[in-house]
Amino acid sequence: MSDSPDCGHRYTRTSNGRPGERFPLTATSTWTITWEVSAGAAAGDAGEWTEIRDSTVGVRVGEVQVLS
Repeated sequence: MSDSPDCGHRYTRTSNGRPGERFPLTATSTWTITWEVSAGAAAGDAGEWTEIRDSTVGVRVGEVQVLS
């Protein structure tokens, strides 16, 4: 099997014994928005805005398999 992409994770043990029997998983997305006015007296760069969103859930891993 190939390695996970940079947004993935390969669990090497179960979540047994962890708080709530789960591993915490957080996904973050970052959006950068740039406005530009294309007509009128205000034509030109109207600014930039960055929005960051996080979401966290618990992931239960009940079995881990070893492949060779």
